[in-house]
Amino acid sequence: MISLEKFHLFYEENKEKLPIKQSGRHPVDNDNFTTWINRQGDDDSSERIFADLLRKYTRYVPYSEFYDKIERISADVRTVVSVYKPKNFVILILGMTWNEPIKKSPVWVGLLYYGILQEKVTHILTDIRDVIQLAKTEKTLCIIAEDASYTGNQLKSFIGDIKIDIGTKNNIEFFLGAPYISKKAKSIVKSALGGCYISSVTDIFHTIKDNVANEPSAIKEIAKKSKGYDDISKNYTIYFDHKLADTYSIIQSIYALGRDLSSENRSDKVLTLIKNCDYSGYELDPTQAYSDIQTKIGASKMCPTPIYKLIDYTYEGKKLDSFDPMYYIQ
Repeated sequence: MISLEKFHLFYEENKEKLPIKQSGRHPVDNDNFTTWINRQGDDDSSERIFADLLRKYTRYVPYSEFYDKIERISADVRTVVSVYKPKNFVILILGMTWNEPIKKSPVWVGLLYYGILQEKVTHILTDIRDVIQLAKTEKTLCIIAEDASYTGNQLKSFIGDIKIDIGTKNNIEFFLGAPYISKKAKSIVKSALGGCYISSVTDIFHTIKDNVANEPSAIKEIAKKSKGYDDISKNYTIYFDHKLADTYSIIQSIYALGRDLSSENRSDKVLTLIKNCDYSGYELDPTQAYSDIQTKIGASKMCPTPIYKLIDYTYEGKKLDSFDPMYYIQ
């Protein structure tokens, strides 16, 4: 369990580092996207039709929109607190076991929520079992801090295999504080927790396959014949000022490097589809596996760079690598 008093001092010391500056904006580069689409094939080809749909469904989320959702979800939390009247209000920062590196998204988002809701917070916890223990005797509301969930697998692994008896279940309410979540992840997390509240403010997004399925049948059938469709149809097309998700979640190789859909006709020239991202200082080949490129230059050099990996947290003036100084035995 983390000392709330120490966590508050930690927040006060680092709160100015949390927001993203306007210079860090990374909207879609429409000119480059058009260039990329045009080189996928003729106007009526399956590759070109599919490329047009990828542009149609690409969703860029500026930091201002992201933080607005944090604020509106926090307002929703206040309403739930007023009605539910819990004895304990917990911000749960999952995945932060003893000595775990602190530069992770749940920590960053947890701090954003704490900055808004701090007068309501009674506990900062990193293990869901501690939340369940509180709820054995007292009514408890728990908000799970996260920025977004694509596959839901990471949240599920952090939650683990938990069992909540009936008496405890009546004493606990989970509130998922992720402003953006996929339809699949929503289902996985609800199942793992045995139910949780997801604010109507939360943005539910879909895979490329689901989006294409909603197109008129003629367009849908042509797009599905694209040589790139099977490779990326289970991925997503949403990205943020504060990060471009991993390659299991989003089509990084296309957004970051302009990789062409057909493996038979791929340019070896980098074409970045996101503004304010520059790879001119690297000798990169977008026909290579994205993981190899990421290994070559380092994950922190990919753009948009996860902002939470660049924050140098301190505690009492000293560099902080984990929550260890704030833990205490109850």
